[in-house]
Amino acid sequence: MSRTVYILGGYLPYGGAYALYTIGHILQQHFGYSCRVVRLPSTDITEDRELFHYPDKYECVEIPTLMSDMSKDDLLVMGAAASHYGFGLSLPGKKLMCILGYNTFNVLDGFCDYYMCNSKFVQQFINTLYGFAPPLIPPFIDLKSISSGKPWQERPANVILTHGKQFFPELVRELQKRMGARHPSVEFEILYTQGLPHHEFLEQLAKYRYFMPLSPCEGFGLTPLEAMACGCCVVGFHANGGLDYMRSGVNCEVVGYPQLDSLADKVSGVLRNPDKAESLAGQGMIDAQHYDFPIIERQWVTYLSEIVR
Repeated sequence: MSRTVYILGGYLPYGGAYALYTIGHILQQHFGYSCRVVRLPSTDITEDRELFHYPDKYECVEIPTLMSDMSKDDLLVMGAAASHYGFGLSLPGKKLMCILGYNTFNVLDGFCDYYMCNSKFVQQFINTLYGFAPPLIPPFIDLKSISSGKPWQERPANVILTHGKQFFPELVRELQKRMGARHPSVEFEILYTQGLPHHEFLEQLAKYRYFMPLSPCEGFGLTPLEAMACGCCVVGFHANGGLDYMRSGVNCEVVGYPQLDSLADKVSGVLRNPDKAESLAGQGMIDAQHYDFPIIERQWVTYLSEIVR
């Protein structure tokens, strides 16, 4: 029997879209599905920037083709951000919704056949709002593509790489202002990592000591985990979803948004005590090993085997 998995928005330049692509690729590799990527109409995002490595390139189709071609034997893999399309009730076949965040939709499409979450916080959020707790499968990192980089002592002592989403420029400016007020003797430089292809981003992380995530909210927050794998000391916002792997004072130094004064104190603490920061970074590298792709792939194969039988 020929079956197709339709991957909604699988080539968009976002980590969540790459996660959907990877699920489709697992279905191809382990269960014999053919894959088609469904383009989403938008005026502000583009597939032209290939930020990630795609092991196989799949045919791209538009939403009308999905609507006309999908059969009862096919599977749609989608993110919760696409809830507004209402595919749960309008399409034949099985629908798997991956809930990768808690701020990407207004009303969840509650009529898909299967759901999964990527963190405990997202799982609890969905359970609170909709009364069910989807299975949890975390994101993955590919340790084969990550270098431990320069030894800690050879990395710049007072340079902080940063990355963020909502209010990002304003948060950086305000943090610098509060650092000046609370810790005027601490000198540091902030470098931005936005928009780099994924492999270049990982190479950048492996050159520096400190990484500061400034996203107020994340379903999981894969970027700080990658920074840990690259040997960085992570100091920033945990964004709620990051609490699955972030242990402040053990493998990082994190606070909840919008606690900028507390964050300024954390930044000052790691810069003033590089031995402690190095210890945090070392534990972060150890903890990141639990999210290597082969480990997470096995979880997906087990979960998907129940869906496709």
